[in-house]
Amino acid sequence: MGRSSRRVVECTENAILAVIEQASSPRRPACLSHRDLARDLGVSESRVRHARRRLVDAGLVTVESRHASDGGQLANGYRLTQTGRERLKRLCATSHDAGAEAPQVRSRDPSRERDRALESA
Repeated sequence: MGRSSRRVVECTENAILAVIEQASSPRRPACLSHRDLARDLGVSESRVRHARRRLVDAGLVTVESRHASDGGQLANGYRLTQTGRERLKRLCATSHDAGAEAPQVRSRDPSRERDRALESA
């Protein structure tokens, strides 16, 4: 397996920032598993883990560990830091000025996923 180009890594990071922003609120973090993020973005789980680690290391995202009442690990909670929100805002402004679209995220609507699965069967 080859190494990802810097552009691919940055695109994945930007898409993760957009997903976290869309899925979180001031009171609630975005609770997303690597598997869900990978599926929604159309990339591998390892690419998501790598990009998430870079975002955390850069101070753009914070991670909140979550556990069930029985002690089992739940999907982590993610929040954008102020720096992360600023990067996403710059990205959206740059994309808008260039006539590009915001990072694309696949729908998590279960009916759409079911329809897609039926079409491919």
